[in-house]
Amino acid sequence: MVAPSVAPSAYPSAPPPAPPTSTRLIVAIVAALGLALGILAAVVVARRVAGRRDAAQGVARVVLASRSGTGFFVTGPDSSAYVVTANHVVDSGERVLVERTVDGSGGRHWTEAYPDAEVVAFDADADLAVVRLNGVGADHFTPLRLAA
Repeated sequence: MVAPSVAPSAYPSAPPPAPPTSTRLIVAIVAALGLALGILAAVVVARRVAGRRDAAQGVARVVLASRSGTGFFVTGPDSSAYVVTANHVVDSGERVLVERTVDGSGGRHWTEAYPDAEVVAFDADADLAVVRLNGVGADHFTPLRLAA
């Protein structure tokens, strides 16, 4: 039996051309560096949270309807607040909510929530994403110090 022929116009369009190899290499290097910094940040937080209040203040929760994860505040390219998290947490396209626990006087704690957040950069291969908190200044947070 012969398969029916399909007119060329019925074929799906070709995928966009891949970026040059040098661009992909640079992106891979930057992503690997970002992943390494993320792992380093997690280690710093795990070792110093008990003794360093500012490290704990640099940690955020990234919450979606179907999943959640951890992130940390970083200094971005402008005056907005930015959080780095795992891409698999935010890759569903669901609305992103960023939360953080604030330590108050007398041992009181409360949660601040930032619902106007958007994914502004990601690298699926490195499993990294950057989330911007719209309308919230970077000076409202303590970015996680990755080296002293």
